[in-house]
Amino acid sequence: MNATVHCTLQLDYTVQVGALSGTRSVLLDVPAIAVAVDEVAPPGPDWRDMELANTLKDHDLGDNEDSQSIVLPVVERFWADIGNRPPEAALAWLQNLEQEDLEKSKEKIDILGESLSGSLTIISGCLIELCFMVYQATLARNIALRLPGHSAEVAESQFFGIMSSIPARAVIYITLMFPLAVAAYTLFCVFPPFATEWPGAAWQVSRHSRSFLLALFAALDFALIWEVHGIVRDSQRAVISG
Repeated sequence: MNATVHCTLQLDYTVQVGALSGTRSVLLDVPAIAVAVDEVAPPGPDWRDMELANTLKDHDLGDNEDSQSIVLPVVERFWADIGNRPPEAALAWLQNLEQEDLEKSKEKIDILGESLSGSLTIISGCLIELCFMVYQATLARNIALRLPGHSAEVAESQFFGIMSSIPARAVIYITLMFPLAVAAYTLFCVFPPFATEWPGAAWQVSRHSRSFLLALFAALDFALIWEVHGIVRDSQRAVISG
């Protein structure tokens, strides 16, 4: 960069009057030539670079021509990375950083103001689904235990009407298999790109751990299907014998 440097000499000296002392400054009106420039600093605390607005506008960083002062607090965080770069390279680096933050924000879910990463959301969702399947299996088992001796109630229930046809039973069985298919797809197809964001130990979301979690899904799913199949079979027998 070519620039003309104008120099001004300022003399600061201490004045002592009795027990009081102070500093006096005098500008020396003498010709001066700059031999070397190793630092450029503002002339004073109230100094404003009026050309800064034009610089920002030229780089599509906003129109600040009518502003008396411009504050860029965010840049200070990244000054170590962009301080030694040319303006075009610094702008490209900031735009790339903004794009990365935008992509990361798409992988997060906010709940009550707290951000959850994609990995934590997937694993938490699978565990919640697993607990819901445990509830369903327990409910089906409870129905199976209470079924004997209640043939009349079973014949009049909506459940028996739904399960009395083969297409309806097929739909029910396919529906019960759906959580297992979703868990398998989520754990082994969707989760791997998010594995690096997992806040805990790596072994907690390793392939073996996810396989074990999927095995729990499969065991619960087949137990639930077996219970439902038993309820249908016993219901038909109870109605026929009744």
